[in-house]
Amino acid sequence: MGGTFTDLVMVREQTGEVHIAKTPTTPSDPALGLITGVRQLLDASRASPHEVSHLLFASTVATNAVLQLAGARIGLIVTKGFRHILEIGRANIPGRLTNELTYRRPERLVPLERVREVDERCLADGRVLRPLDDDGTGAAIRELLGQRVECIAVALLHSYANPAHERRIRDLGAELAPGIPFTLSSDVLPQYREYERTMTTVLNAYVMPVMERTVRGIERRLRESGLTPALAVVRSDGGLMSADAVVGRPVSTVLSGPAAGVSGAAFVARLAGYANAISLDMGGTSTDVSLAAGGAARIRAEASIGEYPVKIPITDVVTIGAGGGSIAYVSSTGALHVGPRSAGAEPGPVCYDRGGAEVTVTDANLALGRLPPALLGGAIRLNADRARDAIGALAQRLRMDPVQLAHGILTIANEKMLGALRVVSVQRGYDPRDFALIPFGGAGPMHSGDLSRLLGIRTSVIPPVPGVLSAMGALVSDISCVFTRTRIQAVDRLVLADVTDVQAALATEAQAWLHAEGVAPERRELLHSADLRYVGQAYEVSVPASGSFTPERIAAAVEAFHAEHRRLYGFDWRGQVPVEMVAITVTGRGRVRQIAMAPRGRNGGTAADARTGARPAYFDGRFVDTPCFDRRGLGPGASVSGPAVIEQLDCTTVVLPGQAARVDGYLNLVVQEER
Repeated sequence: MGGTFTDLVMVREQTGEVHIAKTPTTPSDPALGLITGVRQLLDASRASPHEVSHLLFASTVATNAVLQLAGARIGLIVTKGFRHILEIGRANIPGRLTNELTYRRPERLVPLERVREVDERCLADGRVLRPLDDDGTGAAIRELLGQRVECIAVALLHSYANPAHERRIRDLGAELAPGIPFTLSSDVLPQYREYERTMTTVLNAYVMPVMERTVRGIERRLRESGLTPALAVVRSDGGLMSADAVVGRPVSTVLSGPAAGVSGAAFVARLAGYANAISLDMGGTSTDVSLAAGGAARIRAEASIGEYPVKIPITDVVTIGAGGGSIAYVSSTGALHVGPRSAGAEPGPVCYDRGGAEVTVTDANLALGRLPPALLGGAIRLNADRARDAIGALAQRLRMDPVQLAHGILTIANEKMLGALRVVSVQRGYDPRDFALIPFGGAGPMHSGDLSRLLGIRTSVIPPVPGVLSAMGALVSDISCVFTRTRIQAVDRLVLADVTDVQAALATEAQAWLHAEGVAPERRELLHSADLRYVGQAYEVSVPASGSFTPERIAAAVEAFHAEHRRLYGFDWRGQVPVEMVAITVTGRGRVRQIAMAPRGRNGGTAADARTGARPAYFDGRFVDTPCFDRRGLGPGASVSGPAVIEQLDCTTVVLPGQAARVDGYLNLVVQEER
């Protein structure tokens, strides 16, 4: 469920038969656009509503609520003396040093007048220094109720070590304010670092009512349509959680959409036989880039939503403001820029003929012959003459040839995406030449040929339905949740019993959560890991463990830490600086039934069967007569040499001169260099 379109995929589990749909998102009631698409799929597949067993979705509802400052009216309760914790933060200014002159703090999600202090204090080891003042706490809750709050966040000092005071506040709230949800930092993020824990809890409260309305609205409309599927939502780390779980922990979905796309890309790469893959999701407004090594996406411990830090397990995605709708403009210095401003769906690019007047990447692709005259099966007609006129007007301002300008727009957009691709690969210690590129989204396959060549990647794998791959990613994700506790101990003075006790407690929590999610015992899996660092460092590196810690497994984890630190940062301090354990994690995973995707034989249509004609397209400095193909007519084994344009309902693929596209048994387009 994106900001512009809702993409849907229906798969019959027994046969692997796939149907897709794409409907406009309805921001006022996201459930309406979703149900419209579901009905289209039921009609196309001739399935009855009762046959739908599961509905899994990724959503930008929580993300957009934060970015658009459209979340709930919330209150915050903190320990006495910490009312300004959101202002204090980490006492740093993000970005370059020159930002000190112009930096302005982002708008508070909870204004200072809706922050209340309570008298209590716990120490870092969990001991109670000062008991909670019940009377003062009750007064604070009543004051917040008088300010008409919809949800109350509670973030007390050191509650990760002792949550008793936060839980007492929740109990008092249930007595004084029945119906008002309380979200506790000891539930949302039971880890040290007060600012990040408070900010994440505030975000959880901010999006909770919005997400609950969305989920309950979907459930209601499903029932009205005769559908009763199990409903689950994609988490920001690519796992799934039930609708009921999401209502209590909506912050886990703030980067749900990009995570689903990465899961879908990793699935496609595995089917095609590539363990290492870089995903490129290029939409209308932005491009999301991520890396999956060994078939698994990289997971980070924290990220930012707009200007707000959030500390949750999150797929390592780099997002840039370059998409099909990104606007090309001339800056005050006379330089050509592309993005991050976007034309969006309304009015859209100039060629949409909906009133748009600013040149976009889509207009440049159309003017250069890389796009067909219509999109979405004819639903959107493109006006090439208007696109060329707008490009010509912009070219006059720059005293450039219009064709050179259009090519320059694509070059700038590609360079911005190339920077993001280097961040997730080279800057993370990986050689991109060891990876396959998985382009998807409405515009990804149009630019992947140039990008793979710039990065030295020899193979790109374009899925059968690249425009809706994020929806496919939801279908192949596992149910999962992460349970972490802060336990800072030097490894050489580690109290093993303490560590294993924490692991056992976390494992019990994970098992209980999987049981509540309805995961059968034989489908459950527990994954152990620990965050380690060199003494004195302010950041950690997560390393896996093969099970409950023993002296041998701790030694192996330390060795893995040294190796990973060297890969990430180019050095290690093995034998020079002591290592300390910071946090212990257990991930509960419920394996879902995999979709039946059997490879097909080489008995489909050939390139000759799929050819629909030709048109002039711009490659290597000139327009050349370029054959066009309908992807639906390309069967397994079919091969197309570039230059070529391959068209389908949800996207267009450009094959450059010197490249060839081959259809594999799973109907992926595998594009490789011929020379």
